[in-house]
This record gives sequence, C-alpha cells and structure tokens, in this order.
Amino acid sequence: MKKVFMIMGTCLMAALVVISCSKKPTPDPKPTPEPEPEPEPEFTMEVSIDGDFSEWDTLTSETADGESYILEENSSSDLNGLLCVKATSDKDNIYIYAEILYENVFQAEGGPFTLGDSNNGFLPTHPGTPGPLWVWIDGDNDASGAVATADEEEALWDYEGFDAPIQYYIAYDVAASKMCLGWQQMNWPMDGEDYLSSNSVDWGRAFVSGEGWDPTTDNVATVAGNIGFSAPKSLKDPVTKGNVQAVQVEIAIDRGAILPTGNAVSGTVFIGVDYENVGDVAACAHNYLSEISGKIPSGSKPFSLKLQ
Repeated sequence: MKKVFMIMGTCLMAALVVISCSKKPTPDPKPTPEPEPEPEPEFTMEVSIDGDFSEWDTLTSETADGESYILEENSSSDLNGLLCVKATSDKDNIYIYAEILYENVFQAEGGPFTLGDSNNGFLPTHPGTPGPLWVWIDGDNDASGAVATADEEEALWDYEGFDAPIQYYIAYDVAASKMCLGWQQMNWPMDGEDYLSSNSVDWGRAFVSGEGWDPTTDNVATVAGNIGFSAPKSLKDPVTKGNVQAVQVEIAIDRGAILPTGNAVSGTVFIGVDYENVGDVAACAHNYLSEISGKIPSGSKPFSLKLQ
C-alpha cells in the first residue's frame, strides 16, 4: 500500500511540474492610447447691425484668417483718422467695421437730424457737408475696366479696379447726443453711355469726385437700418498703443446693390476704406491723399475679402 501511495505521490508531483511548466505568465495590459485632441472649431461670427459691437470683439488677430475674416490696423502716425477696419460677409451682405478718431468727426449743430439724401443733405436743415467715410469696392473680380481712387498726385492705393466708390456722410448730432447718418451715396463712374466706354484710353484713370452720381441710388446699398454707431469711447490706437476717443461704426452693404447691373457680387472682392473729414467741422476734401484724415490699409494695396 505504501508503495502505491508513493507512486501516486510521484505522479501527482509530476503532474504539478507539467502544469507549472506549461503555465504562461500573464502579460501586462496594453496601455490605453491617449485620445486624439479635438480639432479647434472653425471660427465663425454672425453680424447684426444693432449698435452692439460684441460680435466684432471676437474678430481678433488670432481669429482673423486673412480671407473670410479680415482685421486691418492702421500703421501710419500721420493718417491715423481710422484706427482699424474689420470685414466679413454672408450670403446677402458685406460687413464693414471701422473705428474713427472722434476728433475728426463733424459736430453737426441744428438737429436732431433724420436721414437725408445727396440732393438735400442732412434733414431737416443741412448743417454742412462733411468729408465722408468711403468704402471702395472692386465687385467684378476684374482689376481692369474700372477706376482708381482720386488724388492730385498719388492714389490712396495702387489699384485701378474699384467699381463702386460708396460714401457715408456721417456726423455727431449734437442735439440728439449721438452719431447719425446723413445719407449713403453711390457713385458708378462707368455706368451708362455718358461715362467712359470700355475702349477709352482713360479706362482705369483716377475717379473724379461726383462722377457717376445719381441721387436715385442713395441709401440703397446700405439702408438706414444697416449702419450702427457707438458713442464716443476710449479705444486703443494701434500705432501709439495709447487710448484715444473714437467711435465704432458697423455697416452692412447689400451684395446685390454694389454693381450697376444688379448682379450680386461673389468670389473675392478688393476693398479700401478711408475717412475724409479732418477736424470737427465739415471738411469735404474730394478724397485727396493730402487732405484726408485716415485710410486702411495704410500701405499701397487694398485688402481682399473672400465672400462666403
């Protein structure tokens, strides 16, 4: 019997050895891979012309892409009447935001005023014609066959493709204690038989103030409710980095009212913005570089905006 137990014990030990030798070590669990970082959401903004500029605050040097969202700051200590310009668009409008040095805003006495027109000026009693805020737009994706900005000797920008010089006659309404629009004036110097033909040797020459003026097109590209202003406030001068008194302006420009054909502009447009008034009295200077208070871009080229 003892021998049998010894045999069984030997067999058991052998089995344990076999089991022990055949058992594989448990591998360490594979490390959990780090999750892929979420992509940064694409920047978007919706503009509402309501005098609340908070949406424009989100368009900064970090969020501007240089294509569909534009931020251009002044870089000239001489022509500092505009601090900065921002631009974007949607399917209906081009949106322009500008900061204007308040010391150059015409102080209009005799109001309060209502929307006027280029025949009558500010209503009800015209206090004088200030130098306007100009928005120059190339709306047909063609740098030829249009005009350059006007000047005595040197154009505001080295560009001859602007199709629509749009003027905004604005002022501080002293009686109402707020900014106001006198009227928006459109100029189409290439529109109709009375103006230059496509075969003219003068095609692309400097725009002459008043050319293409037609009062029936006033307040069409921008209707009265599509321009908004802030009160004068402290804003940063991008050149000096100090604070100055300025007003914010936001404008919607109807994409279907930029070209005289009525076709909605598309693709990429070229834009320049300048402010003509110098000082707080009416100073309509017909857009001469030597007499305006500010322009953006400060350099020789307009900026481009890819329309959405």
